[in-house]
Amino acid sequence: MKLDIIYTYFNQKEYTREMLLYVDKYIDKDLLKDVAFTIVDDNSEYPLMDYLPDLNNLNLKIYRTDFDGYNIAGAVNLGCIKAETNSVVCLDMDMIIYNNFVKRLLSITPTDEYHHRLYLERAHKVDFVLGKIYYKLCGWHGLTTKANRIKYLHDERFSGNWGYHGVFMRDCMRHDGIKELPIHDQRVIMSPRVYLNKELVFPASGLEYRKHRTAGETPDLTRKKDANKPLYDKLLKQLNDGTYKPYKALNFNYELIYKNF
Repeated sequence: MKLDIIYTYFNQKEYTREMLLYVDKYIDKDLLKDVAFTIVDDNSEYPLMDYLPDLNNLNLKIYRTDFDGYNIAGAVNLGCIKAETNSVVCLDMDMIIYNNFVKRLLSITPTDEYHHRLYLERAHKVDFVLGKIYYKLCGWHGLTTKANRIKYLHDERFSGNWGYHGVFMRDCMRHDGIKELPIHDQRVIMSPRVYLNKELVFPASGLEYRKHRTAGETPDLTRKKDANKPLYDKLLKQLNDGTYKPYKALNFNYELIYKNF
């Protein structure tokens, strides 16, 4: 295998099921054989194993944690530490990938000097009169070596609340001289639905919109960043004055509950 793609899961049972079926069916088999997919089930109320569809082409691992609360920083850290290859990409469940995107990632041989940043475009406005879709550039996600992802793990002091874990990770990379190379020619689309040849393939007909206010199907989690902003300011100051020390990772229990390769 040549590439790890890591997702985190929290109660997005139907959305995740449809995503897995979509990738399994519509991404070329010749590409999928070189990719190891990891999903970290972050102690969701709806264990992913209860909703896992039959898959024919995905090389898939699933970990489950016991963290109580919002923990994308720790969940991503777990996936990176357990990566199978030296080429690692982290995505969210609502990031739609295409064959050209996977092919482009496989064409990159990452080195520790670079962070290949992905362009994530969220469709935030549609003008039906002009027939135009407007996208918002966002996200910290990218492709880099496993060594770099382990060296620059998310600081898990951000866990428990939303935001800034990814921003601070990129700050740490930049501080140490890691160069950022955007992948201009391929972008991940964060859209409500995906059509191929005018057929709706993702998500299913019962999931025609994303809940932007909360994280997918997780109404108890809020995306307000107020709680993490003071922590970010504090850690950034430490980083700039040379006193920052990385925080211990994986502050929770976890187990590998599924592996099909």
